[in-house]
Amino acid sequence: MALTESEWLSGTNPRDLLRYVRGKASDRKLRLFGHACWHRLRHLLKDHRLERFLDLIALSADDRVSPEEGAAAQAAAAEAAGLSGEPALSTEREREASRHLTRWGLHWMAMETARASAWAAQKAAGWIGDWAVAAEMKAQCDLLRELFGNPFRPTTMDPSWLTWNGGTIGKLARVIYDERRFADLPILADALEEAGCGDVDLLAHCRGQADHVPGCWAVDLLLGQ
Repeated sequence: MALTESEWLSGTNPRDLLRYVRGKASDRKLRLFGHACWHRLRHLLKDHRLERFLDLIALSADDRVSPEEGAAAQAAAAEAAGLSGEPALSTEREREASRHLTRWGLHWMAMETARASAWAAQKAAGWIGDWAVAAEMKAQCDLLRELFGNPFRPTTMDPSWLTWNGGTIGKLARVIYDERRFADLPILADALEEAGCGDVDLLAHCRGQADHVPGCWAVDLLLGQ
């Protein structure tokens, strides 16, 4: 899909942005986007088994979940959704998405996840017109920009940043990612500047007020992910 830089930076329909990155986005990024969408609605989950499965989605993106553990968590989540009487994660449309996942792949799943979580946000808001859906779609676009940055002006990493001060920047980025310490990103920005980084977009993103999530393009850049 043809998309301009301005449309990417200001777009409010996640489907447009997802279509643009089709064929460019890794399965890992798409899986993390799906996780981030549902994580925004974590407060709606009524059972710890659903929360556990949500956590495993993010871990599975980095191959940190065994097939046995994933299958057990998925079965427990399905049981929880059925017992709760509020199968927010297993409506007929989501079951259809699951059945066709192998045919359409993770890109299609990301599209369905965006749609389903926006619908869930509207339901949670009490069906107050289109406001809740529009707000959630805007938030999803912000998540895509958090994950992919600006694909029209990609940042190039200088290898010298990673060798500075005994590899401090790489170590910081690894801790931030593994321990989800995104509040430490401004510290990472300071270190980057000391290492000679003058990339305005990278430094601004690390110091910005965005809600950072696993897959943050700045952290991924430094980790080579």
